[in-house]
Amino acid sequence: MRPILLFLAGAVAAAGSMLVWTALVPDPKTGELAELRKAGDAQKAEIDRQHLEITAQTGAINRLQIRQTSAPSPSATPVPPKANALASLASLIDTPAMRKMMAAQRAGMIEDNYADLIGKFHFTPEERAQFLALVSAKESIDMDLGMKLLKAPPGERQQLVTQQKAAKENADADIREFFNNDQDFATYTEYTGQQAQRYELKALQPGLKAIDQPLTPAQETSLMGVLQSTRKAFHFSASQGDPTLSADAQARMLEEQAQLQQQVAAGAAAILTPQQLEVFRKTQARQLQMMKTGFEMSRAMLDH
Repeated sequence: MRPILLFLAGAVAAAGSMLVWTALVPDPKTGELAELRKAGDAQKAEIDRQHLEITAQTGAINRLQIRQTSAPSPSATPVPPKANALASLASLIDTPAMRKMMAAQRAGMIEDNYADLIGKFHFTPEERAQFLALVSAKESIDMDLGMKLLKAPPGERQQLVTQQKAAKENADADIREFFNNDQDFATYTEYTGQQAQRYELKALQPGLKAIDQPLTPAQETSLMGVLQSTRKAFHFSASQGDPTLSADAQARMLEEQAQLQQQVAAGAAAILTPQQLEVFRKTQARQLQMMKTGFEMSRAMLDH
């Protein structure tokens, strides 16, 4: 499962990983790249510090609220410490240098994620570049939302999520116009709808390689079928991509994800060897923990 609450957690965690990844991206402006790397190292360290501060200050805010309940109201309302930390973190991430690094990392990931689809369409170089630009523009919407949520007061967050949904619909309209063919657009839509399952298979590969039992082509095809059909038949009570979910809704989501994983594992048992299945279950457990950690980060950062 791909954790889609990366609206927030991704704004922080992905920013750090982008700095590392971008160091591998060639740039004709060698001097500029060196400066970006130097600045990136410092920014990554500061991002990590800010994240720890945000998480630690959750308790401080609770204590502050208790004191304010019993104490007389001051003439000037103090700004909660977490609000200061979030504003500082948002300012740190939302810089031209950081956005350039994010764009470079996103471009590399998109090329990798859509390589098979691009191969099917046999794009010209110009069409390929245009398609990648359109997909990048769509995927940048989630990161932009994460930036805005870090700065927005609680009352404005749901409106931002609604705006994000509309922006994605507009991005899809642009991609549909690019294809100018309903069947091609349907192929693209189906492919993007299977991204989470492809991520699951990729996450499984290192563990299987470690035990020297990689998936055979037949196993991979069958397992992908189980992942897709089981997910399609499963109903979640809320959207995994909604960063405004309450703590109770997040807890239900985790329970439902665990149920989905059990159903998938039952289907995978008929495809994988016992050793492969053990690796598969461990991979599922890590993915569920990642989802839980993402929710915890979301609550610590947005206090909902």
